[in-house]
Amino acid sequence: MVKDVKKHNPSKTYRIIALLLGGLLTCSLLTFGWLNHQEKQLMAQREDTVEFTGNIEADEVMASFKVPGKILQFMVDEGDEVKKGQVIAQLETDELKLKVSQAQAGIEAARAQLIKAENAVGLQSGVTSSQVEEARAAVERAQANLDVWTATWTRIQELYDHGAVSAQEKDKVEAEYKGAQGQLAQAQALLAKAESGQIQVSLSEDDVAAARAGLALAQARYDEAQVYLNNATLKAPMDGIVTLRPMETGETVGAGTPVLKITDLKNTFVKVYVPESKIGRIQLGQKCRVTTQSYPGKPFAGSVTWINPAGEFATQKAISDQYEQDIRSFEVKVNVPNADLHLKTGMTATVTFLAGD
Repeated sequence: MVKDVKKHNPSKTYRIIALLLGGLLTCSLLTFGWLNHQEKQLMAQREDTVEFTGNIEADEVMASFKVPGKILQFMVDEGDEVKKGQVIAQLETDELKLKVSQAQAGIEAARAQLIKAENAVGLQSGVTSSQVEEARAAVERAQANLDVWTATWTRIQELYDHGAVSAQEKDKVEAEYKGAQGQLAQAQALLAKAESGQIQVSLSEDDVAAARAGLALAQARYDEAQVYLNNATLKAPMDGIVTLRPMETGETVGAGTPVLKITDLKNTFVKVYVPESKIGRIQLGQKCRVTTQSYPGKPFAGSVTWINPAGEFATQKAISDQYEQDIRSFEVKVNVPNADLHLKTGMTATVTFLAGD
């Protein structure tokens, strides 16, 4: 029995291969077209994107005492959150309290001295003012009386020499004349005493002025001692986290020596330097995304809070002075809220500004 053998048709095989190749070519063209479209979109997106790298920063302050002393106690440690005005450290205050007490005693002594001086002026001024006026009037009266008896005595002597009056009359006038001299001397002595009292009043008034100055000085010393005592208590100058405590309890510190570093980690920021060719695309208040290597899948929201109006260093130097100029950079500050404290100062951060944000 003879079996039928089908003959192989080469042309049909070629057609199948051609169809397969055509399909592959079509798929390749479509794929290339799609990739080309995606690349154009990506390039367009990149053209609209402004992206720069900086470091996470935060406001920080080194807290220090204004007076020297030995540290008695720390109320906080590294990692603790503090509020502005919170007591964070304390110096020993025994000596400072003693100085306050001494200054208070000085005030009391100065106040007593002032009262004494004022009383002395009051007592003396009530007597001598009237005495001086009366004594001066008495001197004037005694002088006038003496002038009269001096003239009378001169005339009586002439009359006596000519035998016109008796010796008895002469002696009587002489007695009156000498009595007038005595009255004048007594009145002058009383005036001198009254004027001396007036000088004493002036001296007492000087004592009052000195006592008042002494009281003011004592008050100033008390205020100074109280300020020193108050400054022995250290309060947080701002809200933040204690990030460094370089000193220990019992150590002696000088005025201004840093004892705690407080960092505002909840309000971090990034500073980037944008070349002048792109600074026009960044505006105050513009939103941006901040990414870090530590959290690659977690973008952080930020916003532009400051753009330096003055150019900084050049990001690109001119090759030729004739046809090119340096391209300068401008500092841009981006605030990044950090309530969860994920961001740490010093982290490398990429800031992306998108057009239209």
